[in-house]
Amino acid sequence: MSTNRLQRTHRSTKIPNVKLRPVPVSTASRERQRADAEDDAHFQATRDHGTTRGAHTAQDFLASKPLQGVVLSFTGITDEKRELVDIAEQLGARVHKNLTSEVTHLVARQPGSEKYKCAVRFHMHVVRPEWLYLVREAWLAGEDAVDIAQLADESRLGALEGMHIALSGVDESTRARLAERIHEQGGTLAPRLSLDGSLTHLACGPDDGRIRKSYTRVVEQQALARHYTTDALPAPIRAAAAIKLVHVEWIDECCDTGTMLPEDEYDARAPLAPRPPRPQPPPRIPMAERTISAPAPAAPPQKDLARLVHRIHSQTEPGLGQAPKRTGLLALTRAERFGQEAPKLFAQRTFHVAMADDARTRRVASAIRGAGGVLVAEQDAMYTVRPLVGGRGAGQCVTHHWVELCLHYDRLVDPKAYVASEPTRAPMPVPGADAVRFSFTGVDREGPEYHHALAAIHAIGASVEDAMSRARTTHLVAEGDARHGVKAQKAAAWGVPVVGYEFLQKVLRTGRLRETSDVPPPPPPPPPPDASDTPDAEPTPEPEQDVPSSQSCHM
Repeated sequence: MSTNRLQRTHRSTKIPNVKLRPVPVSTASRERQRADAEDDAHFQATRDHGTTRGAHTAQDFLASKPLQGVVLSFTGITDEKRELVDIAEQLGARVHKNLTSEVTHLVARQPGSEKYKCAVRFHMHVVRPEWLYLVREAWLAGEDAVDIAQLADESRLGALEGMHIALSGVDESTRARLAERIHEQGGTLAPRLSLDGSLTHLACGPDDGRIRKSYTRVVEQQALARHYTTDALPAPIRAAAAIKLVHVEWIDECCDTGTMLPEDEYDARAPLAPRPPRPQPPPRIPMAERTISAPAPAAPPQKDLARLVHRIHSQTEPGLGQAPKRTGLLALTRAERFGQEAPKLFAQRTFHVAMADDARTRRVASAIRGAGGVLVAEQDAMYTVRPLVGGRGAGQCVTHHWVELCLHYDRLVDPKAYVASEPTRAPMPVPGADAVRFSFTGVDREGPEYHHALAAIHAIGASVEDAMSRARTTHLVAEGDARHGVKAQKAAAWGVPVVGYEFLQKVLRTGRLRETSDVPPPPPPPPPPDASDTPDAEPTPEPEQDVPSSQSCHM
């Protein structure tokens, strides 16, 4: 091996008495590292003490995706399938190539495929691809939970979707009736027989001596096509060979059942045999139940243990048994939360619903009717349901969040006691709220109050920080014992106000963030890096009268 330095493989040379050192870390980087170390120490202390309230757990970061637990399969879709699969996975759904027993929804453009026939047999939801786009639009619009059940009904694949049907041997009144039914199920009616390849079916009337020229022509062309190779035939004959001849009863029964029935059972070249009454399909499993019953990511076992303990206490201790039942709302759709059985909850009560758009108005109105409420004109209503930011009305004004709370707890609640349950009385957003950033601790992130608090913060014009940070968090929202927990103590040391849900209620009511009786002044800016290591760098305690009350806003 050569000893010449210039011939070394790495082509490096050594310079005597020279040492290479890394670039000094900048002041800003040291400050960020110090802040991260403080956060790490806080969460480490929380874990060491076995405390989960006030700390971020795995459930805190559970994504509220609208299609969580939904399993999809596709049929007859090629060009846009990759895009649809990406959208479905982004929304939390799983996609199966094959139609298995786990599949809850089949996405299709047209009926008739083998997957479609199996899905109909097992009463699965069959929807058009537009359903995924509608769910994504509703989710991106900021709805706390998307009503995938209603959107699936709106996007349900029609029994005759994409079919181009001609009629033969029917009178004008029957033609008009069938044309309307075909249109309702997504099909189109051809004005006359056309052998250009666009027709899929020819529905024929009864053979009662009426002239059926279209039927006779197609039968002749199909008989000719059976004696020759299809590729060698002229285009009109090939088009006639692809047309399916059915009795007109096929259209009526497809529309009655909402599914495409096998054409072989209604072949117009044979007399229609007397048919026994078709059994009604069993009731389809509600969308919310199918969604929850589908496999979902495993949750921490502590949740099931806590639920078991609560159930035991509710059976043995009368005091604990009166606590309102809570369910996991992050895994539920709006249809399930609004559509849960609440018999006669709103009985003998009148409502007027005036949401920001027709879709939300219909959803809220449907939930109220399902709970026994009566919808009337605004001047006759006991309750007027409006958006959080949408003005006042006659009667007692409440928001759709209040309706959700009542259905969640299965009782009428006081709208003044819950955040975002009454429409705002002040203009929104609040001036200066864009600089306000809230963090949460000790709140039930599966309960409706947390999601309503997020809606209130959005209406105010503020933002939410996932993790409390000395540099960014301006307010810490704490509930229950967490007001005296490790995180609240750290916030007090940093000069960050610790508030509750009642603070958000007052901001919505007054339109002011800087209430001296409620919130201390904003914390002073962080000390310079050189002074942060000395005892003098500790923040000066705020005056006692400016510290928010530690009384819990228990809901």
